[in-house]
Amino acid sequence: HRTNMTDEKNQPNTTQGNNNIVLHEGTWCVEKKEKAVAAWALDLRYEDIPLDVLSETKRAILDTIGTALGAQHLKITQVVNRFISVSFPGNQANIWFSAKRSTTSALGAALANALITDGLDMHDTGHYTKGHAGAALVPCAFACLSLLRSEDSTTEVVSGKEFLTAMVAAYEIAYRAGQALHETSSEYHSSGAWNALGCSILCCRLLRLSVEDSIHALGIADYYGPRSQMMRVVNLPTMVKDGSGQGAFVGLQSALMAREGFTGQGCPIISNAKVSHLYDDLGDSWRLVKFHVYKKHAVCYWAQPSIAATIDLMKQHDIVPEDIESIRCHTFKEAANLSLQRRTTTEEGNEVFLHPTTSEEAQYSVAFPVAVAAFTGQVGPREVSEAALQDKKLQDLASRVTVVVDAEISTSSNNGGRDKECQATL
Repeated sequence: HRTNMTDEKNQPNTTQGNNNIVLHEGTWCVEKKEKAVAAWALDLRYEDIPLDVLSETKRAILDTIGTALGAQHLKITQVVNRFISVSFPGNQANIWFSAKRSTTSALGAALANALITDGLDMHDTGHYTKGHAGAALVPCAFACLSLLRSEDSTTEVVSGKEFLTAMVAAYEIAYRAGQALHETSSEYHSSGAWNALGCSILCCRLLRLSVEDSIHALGIADYYGPRSQMMRVVNLPTMVKDGSGQGAFVGLQSALMAREGFTGQGCPIISNAKVSHLYDDLGDSWRLVKFHVYKKHAVCYWAQPSIAATIDLMKQHDIVPEDIESIRCHTFKEAANLSLQRRTTTEEGNEVFLHPTTSEEAQYSVAFPVAVAAFTGQVGPREVSEAALQDKKLQDLASRVTVVVDAEISTSSNNGGRDKECQATL
């Protein structure tokens, strides 16, 4: 799972160029690359997509909807439902799995369903993006479909093949945009900063926008996408999570604005020559089958190896949780940050563990989910719900889990380093 970022000293200088386009020392391709990317997405044919890519796309859609269903146990879902009902009245689209069958506007649905899906850290992940696409793409796609409903409910506005083709194009562009952003920015931004581009091109295709309008939509999504600081929520977990709610909202918004003539040309996530080559293999190399993975447990991807190591260790040695005196997890620096906010030092100088009080704190943690895994062998939606946080035996074991940074463990997925290591003292 790649986490190395470009240093600030390597950032290109920017100057204001003509046509209201920011030029990075002449390195922009301006419209050329954006036009090629937009044209590829709009012209992609179902028949040109390999079967394994189509199968993976279907699985990704189901996985995302399943994540949203699992999130119904969490407090964030109730909060979002209340907010949307007040702020986005309408009857164009549904809020998924709402007990009251709540309806809202298309933009409200994109925002609500993506926020709820993002609320449970069990959605798909793309290597080299340090983030997630499906949590925004799938809610945005269904919200956009609601705009295309015919008055005659029997009329097929978008075929299943066309829907899958649009989803494939969106995933492929989003995953490249994610890598491009991380390679050109010194700060670790949330997924919404780049999955907004995937949502944008998805909606452009479903709404049948022209290449020219799609270029503007991509620029709008790039400009308005949430460049939120991801490490802030890692260190102080709250419901803002990974920004995918705003990514879905901005993606649909960008297409709708461009359709009405709103301009926004200029998309450095695509056009910067430093990263524009990432889009050269569109249609030849499919990231959905090369770098697309799913989480087994409902916590941050960085905590998954420690959970897997704990479960493996206990199975291999027939360890029962009651016999464990302590657990020591070796991991990389960024993953260790997940636990920093859960420890404090008393006036006497003793370090004490602060138990998670919210689902978000549990999901952005290592100690608590490791303790859960030791007892249950899994960390699912119920295990990170607010009710589960009150379990005394889990709190006790979590207080005896320590997380240490191991220099030999790299966050890179292809350097041959160790993926995980845990030690249990009985």
